[in-house]
Amino acid sequence: MELFDAVIATLFYYRHNCSQEVTGVVFGVSQSTTIRRASCRDR
Repeated sequence: MELFDAVIATLFYYRHNCSQEVTGVVFGVSQSTTIRRASCRDR
């Protein structure tokens, strides 16, 4: 996942308050990738 896509996925995840699994499906990545990308924001 490129940086731009990771930023968009993270914004999507927090804006729509959907599950990490749904975000992963929308962006074509695994749920674990979604967790890693979204948790970077919290650091």
